[in-house]
Amino acid sequence: KPRRVTEFKTSRPDPARYVHDLDIHDGLLYASYWNDGLVILDIGNGKFGGRPDKPVLVSQYKYDLDSLYRDVEAVSSPGFTRGTHTAWRQRDGGKYVFIADQVYLNGPVKGAKDASSSRMYGTLQVIDVSDIQRPRAVAWYPPENGGVHNVWVVKDTLYLGAYHAGFHVFDISGELRGDLRAQGREFAHLHTGDMVGKTQNSPMTWGVVVKDRLAYVNDMKN
Repeated sequence: KPRRVTEFKTSRPDPARYVHDLDIHDGLLYASYWNDGLVILDIGNGKFGGRPDKPVLVSQYKYDLDSLYRDVEAVSSPGFTRGTHTAWRQRDGGKYVFIADQVYLNGPVKGAKDASSSRMYGTLQVIDVSDIQRPRAVAWYPPENGGVHNVWVVKDTLYLGAYHAGFHVFDISGELRGDLRAQGREFAHLHTGDMVGKTQNSPMTWGVVVKDRLAYVNDMKN
């Protein structure tokens, strides 16, 4: 007999408000709030007076999505859809939240055709929440020829479904600063396309779940 005990909304008008994903750890809820970025609520942590039936806003990390994805507008047209899609709070005493944006083209890539005329964009951002009331971005990863969708973190390893860029694995040990790709922290990847897929040789990797030393990767086209 589930029943609703409360609700939380950002101050944006209803038609433009969109919460996509949630992660909960240590009494704090990390909401991926699309146009409103990352929203952190106390729902029982004890430090800010929140409860499940009385969530308290702790902080928000909001950023300029249009500025971050100027290249998307340049290759298609204005009016593309983009927002904070998912968030994963690091466990085991870690201080980072990994957030991923979902970014759609608004029309085909200019000058391209067939499968190459459509691709996803997005950036994986690493947010330092060692001061939970002042989250700040410290590192990032922009995939080549793909986007970012869902992540899964086990200790010092991050697994990423990157749409057209397939499946990627990163070393996230120690301090994270700057461009993770430039630092060589990506140490494994798999192109999940197949010539007998729904679209030939075109990955569309949605996400990954890691269990008992196996990574289960789901691909929409293969």
